Amino acid sequence: MNKNKLLFVLIFIFFSCGNSKNGTPNNEKEVLSELTDTTKLDTSWSYFMSEVEQHYISTKDTSLVFESEIDEERNVKSTIGRERESGSIVSEVNIPIENSLVFGDLDSDGINEYLIEINCASGGSASWNEVLLFKLIDNHYKIVSVKNNTDLAGCSNGEFFINEISKGKVRGTSRCWTNEDAHCCPSLEYDTEVMLEGDNLKFLSNSNKRPYKNE
Repeated sequence: MNKNKLLFVLIFIFFSCGNSKNGTPNNEKEVLSELTDTTKLDTSWSYFMSEVEQHYISTKDTSLVFESEIDEERNVKSTIGRERESGSIVSEVNIPIENSLVFGDLDSDGINEYLIEINCASGGSASWNEVLLFKLIDNHYKIVSVKNNTDLAGCSNGEFFINEISKGKVRGTSRCWTNEDAHCCPSLEYDTEVMLEGDNLKFLSNSNKRPYKNE
């Protein structure tokens, strides 16, 4: 084999090994990129709402029936699931309007996590909020954590409300009760940061303490 033929064979082998066939990725970076191509993911509001409904249906003793609540202008303002016994409502799950879904990268992997805050009620006046965390699993967003918003407030008696995800942190506001406050009316407010630790949300810090005025 002369030198020209040998050179041709080496070049052919190099390009055959270095490139993929039939569009198949040939290195780890390309594989990861293909698996996490966000253009292929379903991040519609209806998808997340369906996942939330299925989560609460699966965690209740009896089935919830979800119905849309319509305002005077015929807009869907929320979706409410009600669990009934003998005609009475024994529990309720309120999924708020679409813009309540918050997203951003919490673990610096280049892939967004999604959060939604759900209001729950159970008999009488008992009411609380739960924060649901969605992470990408096998190319689908799934609920991996559910936290009571009181666990994220950073005070012994308070509630955390999400504003946004920014710079790898969940940022929001906490309203806290002192021992002297009436049940209806917390008197303190903070700017709060929450972080992701594994698959769980964890309180990080409170700042900018100020009086909270109930309006």
